[in-house]
Amino acid sequence: MIKKEHQTWIESGYLLFAQKGPDALKVEVLAKETGVSKSSFYYHFVDVYTFIDKLLAYHVEQVKRLSEAERACEQFDPAVIDVMLTHKVDLLFNRQVRVNRGEKRYEDCLQTCRQVAGDSFLHYGVRI
Repeated sequence: MIKKEHQTWIESGYLLFAQKGPDALKVEVLAKETGVSKSSFYYHFVDVYTFIDKLLAYHVEQVKRLSEAERACEQFDPAVIDVMLTHKVDLLFNRQVRVNRGEKRYEDCLQTCRQVAGDSFLHYGVRI
């Protein structure tokens, strides 16, 4: 149950961050969205700062999956477009990271994602 709650927080926070950026991450909003108590959040993450670090680590893992899926594509249309649609939230999250790259942890995440993605998407003109 604890692992499921942890993942619920991560998935909900990841989506909220992707849609509205880091300033939207409020424990009260996340608790309402997840239907899990605020005390559960603090049990799993201690504070929002730690939670964001976990979201960034989760994002790096998502970028790995996205890049692997893209590398498996034999043609752009429809294969790569399907990958992009499947990973829409990951791409939106990455955009928020880029927008906030003035803060060191976001810039560090971007650098890690670029290393992870390697040359995937580059020949299609998509920037990760």
